[in-house]
Amino acid sequence: MELEYVHGRVDRLLRQLVHNGIVIPEPPEPVGLTITVRGKPVALTPKQEEMAIALGAAGYLQKPVTRRGFLDALDALLDPPATGSR
Repeated sequence: MELEYVHGRVDRLLRQLVHNGIVIPEPPEPVGLTITVRGKPVALTPKQEEMAIALGAAGYLQKPVTRRGFLDALDALLDPPATGSR
């Protein structure tokens, strides 16, 4: 690593960056979450659980636009869709 004086201080100059790719973690194990749709419990699939946990943990459900988008995406995965619009 080479040292260089810049504006009166010593900076280290990077000569090479080696990148081994990105790390994608395994999806979380399903825990058997259920939601209530029109008064009836609906068991979530592993994909639906993953969506719900990710969005809930990130705090995005506090924002109305993001919450609406999440609910629309989740509704598309429900069989039959809960909104009855399909």
